Amino acid sequence: MDEVKIGYSLTPHHISVIVLIYLYCLRNTDVTLEIFLKLISPTIEPLDFNPIINNRSNHDNLEEPPLLPTLEDIVRYLLLKDEKTLALKLMKALQTIESIDIVSDLLTELKQHCIVDTYKRQKEIQVAKGKIFTKTSFIGRYITSCIARKSIGNLDDRESLRFSFANYLDTFEKTQLYEDLSEALMMFNFEFDIAVEKDGGNDMVQFLKHATKDLPHESRSNLMLSAEHLRNLLNWQMFRISTNQGEDLAIMEIVDSVSLQLLTRLPSIHMLKYLRYLQTNSYQDALDSLHNYFDYMVTRGNSQYFHMSLLCLATFHTHFNDSVAAIKTFDEATKVARENKDTESLNLILVWLINFIEEHPEYSAKFQLQVDQIIKFLRSSNETVNISVFENAYRYESLISLRENHDTIQLLESSFKYLIIALQQPRSKESLRSMMSYYHNLWNTLGYTTLSEVYSAQYTLDEVDLEISTVNEELEKGETRSVRTLLEKLSLPNLKYNQIMGIKLLEVKYLIFLKEFNNAMGKLLKIADNSVAVNSDYRWKFEFDKEKCRIFLSTNQGQRCLPLLQDMIRQSKSNKHPLQCVECMLLLSEVLVQVHKREEAKMLLEENLAAALQFPRYKNNVTRLISKLR
Repeated sequence: MDEVKIGYSLTPHHISVIVLIYLYCLRNTDVTLEIFLKLISPTIEPLDFNPIINNRSNHDNLEEPPLLPTLEDIVRYLLLKDEKTLALKLMKALQTIESIDIVSDLLTELKQHCIVDTYKRQKEIQVAKGKIFTKTSFIGRYITSCIARKSIGNLDDRESLRFSFANYLDTFEKTQLYEDLSEALMMFNFEFDIAVEKDGGNDMVQFLKHATKDLPHESRSNLMLSAEHLRNLLNWQMFRISTNQGEDLAIMEIVDSVSLQLLTRLPSIHMLKYLRYLQTNSYQDALDSLHNYFDYMVTRGNSQYFHMSLLCLATFHTHFNDSVAAIKTFDEATKVARENKDTESLNLILVWLINFIEEHPEYSAKFQLQVDQIIKFLRSSNETVNISVFENAYRYESLISLRENHDTIQLLESSFKYLIIALQQPRSKESLRSMMSYYHNLWNTLGYTTLSEVYSAQYTLDEVDLEISTVNEELEKGETRSVRTLLEKLSLPNLKYNQIMGIKLLEVKYLIFLKEFNNAMGKLLKIADNSVAVNSDYRWKFEFDKEKCRIFLSTNQGQRCLPLLQDMIRQSKSNKHPLQCVECMLLLSEVLVQVHKREEAKMLLEENLAAALQFPRYKNNVTRLISKLR
């Protein structure tokens, strides 16, 4: 594709929309509001879109792609809406434009016959040549905007538009779509009340169109679109990449053709490049693009950009699993935002911190004071407190309770408060996926797998998480073919903390299955010695302590695990964790059987049978114990 040219006057896309408005207002052609919205929206100045920030909001920022600045894209859209007749009229009308002066005449006709200053004036008109709109209406504003664009254009802009419009038509007429429709084209003539003053360019568009037809590709005119149109395309491309929908190749072709000079006017191109480099894990290129983006943004003089740049840098370090650097940068961003009393940014930082803690719970202790301070600051703010502050606070409380094995009732209270607040607000796809993932993990940890599957069905599970779950199920059935493949993934740099712990736990279970008890115990001791996280994360500590007990039971030394088991029972009773209580009961029953206290084991099992059977995963264990006690 040729180098993209930004038109600050009219562009070929504007001309297509102007013709459609003319057909609707003055030629009594049916055009739905939906079509006007679709065609006009790309030319409206969009808000700055930063996916690092926007994708954590409560609603989707973008819903559908903007049209490309080509006639083929417009015609395909009209055909999709079953508007073939309208598409044919538009095609022929555009071909009839022999001079750019005709566009000026179209705008003059629309201004004279279709635009009034007020709604009152609109009602006073008894007989009108066409449909009437006020200046402040959607179509009225667009026509007024196009008139203003035309008036600021100089001679160079006029010449550029001539060449670009000729190329716009020529490119479309070379497509298979045009060939399929061309036989159905009808005669069309514009009708003007005013005399058309030519600019000496009669038939100039047609002449240029034919003159460029046989030129080499590199000699043709540039693709022209408005700066607003390009920004909308950039926003959509960033939205697709940041929500894992892949790239739109047609948009990417346009973006790759942007000149270096345009980069200074469109810093969002640097953000788009940053996202693309993240996908390929190109560390230095991604970092350079992020720095370039904020170098341009900081010049806008918004004090918010400094701590937002720190937040973006923290997410960059998180992506590349540099947790130490991420923690430091999160801390700096929080300090600057608090100094500036920027509650909006603090709330966003809080969301990212909680997501970071969810993926890296081993660092939650480092953030506890910081998160508590942010929540306290936001709650005491004189401004209206955003309800999401409470939503994030309850989510954080439940995450900490889950990690530290606190009272299960308090855990569920916090999680239900989070759910109630979350469901009262519109959710973005990313936000909804995060909520579903949270509840899947919550119910899975508490042992209610059927309930967790209700939530996991609403989003796509991480491949590694799914593989860990599948291999665990296979190992319980005695199948070990996939275990080694999963264990090899321990060396991957992008594993989350819970994935690392899950694979390490599976490795211990695998060694126990192979009856390599010394190696299994060695692994458990190594995990305890080398990872402070295991000793502070009581949830995982409980899982590894269970395997210690199983090693003692498997080597007929069940009595040796009684001190450890007593601590586990005490903790499970204290936190009212139903699954852990059942697991402790089953382990204690096996120890009692092994030390020949069968009656005590039988009594213990009978008293807790109903509690044990509420967890389907332990049905086989209960059945096996009952058969032993007969």
